[in-house]
Amino acid sequence: GLGPATATALDDRPTYVWSVTPAGTLTDHVAIVNYSSQPLTLDLYARDAVNAPSGALTMQAKAVQPSDAGSWITLEIPGHASTVTVPARSTVIVPMSLTVPRNASPGDHTAGIITSLTAAATATNGTQTVHPNLEQRVAVPVDIRVSGPVHAKLAVEGMKVSYTQTLDPIGDGRATVTYHVVNTGNVNLGGHQQVSIRGMFGSAVHAAPPDIPVLLPGSSVTMSVPVQRVFPEFLMTAHVTVTPLVPSGTVDRGLTTARGLKRFWAVPWLLLGII
Repeated sequence: GLGPATATALDDRPTYVWSVTPAGTLTDHVAIVNYSSQPLTLDLYARDAVNAPSGALTMQAKAVQPSDAGSWITLEIPGHASTVTVPARSTVIVPMSLTVPRNASPGDHTAGIITSLTAAATATNGTQTVHPNLEQRVAVPVDIRVSGPVHAKLAVEGMKVSYTQTLDPIGDGRATVTYHVVNTGNVNLGGHQQVSIRGMFGSAVHAAPPDIPVLLPGSSVTMSVPVQRVFPEFLMTAHVTVTPLVPSGTVDRGLTTARGLKRFWAVPWLLLGII
């Protein structure tokens, strides 16, 4: 287990949320909990947070050196060690400090405090056996807001639409709308999205894909949304709207809905051929 703490015990914070200025410093604590019945020697380190291709928040690998918020955090382990030994069914609290560079950009910077247990594993496919190292990690996010002008904005980019009709000459078909949602601002934002297809004769079909997870500034996620029961009305229009969602506990003003539009052809070729 891993969590924010005071100098003496775990506290009730689910994550770290720090507001700082360029060149600012602060101190805090992290608690490592060993629930097992034997001592554990665990790695303890800080890394930058990144968005996976799916949009999910993840942390850099241990072998990767952080270049942003993860590099601002110092874990004050005695002897400048990189590991902590936690006795069985015990908790060890480690002080840590944050030093913000003078040239830190305003807005959100996200990192994570990570503890991990690395053990040898064995894998075989029947003809070959390998012995990889298996790293089991637990992380606590660190959300850092650097003072200065903030811009909360999402953009819909690179829209494409493909259309597939059924073999029924008077039946409908399916449109697949593909696009990128990009965080073009400097604060963390998620999004509530809606997709609609409108025909030149007035038809309208809607789809409600899942909300977009929190995207870090500069990050993006690719969405591919199927829209069913689209009757081909020759020149069609796909609309995408993404309403920004701020993480719990933050307030950002000036939020605007991101919109995308793409026209495409949906021709009832089979019906025209019969006619």
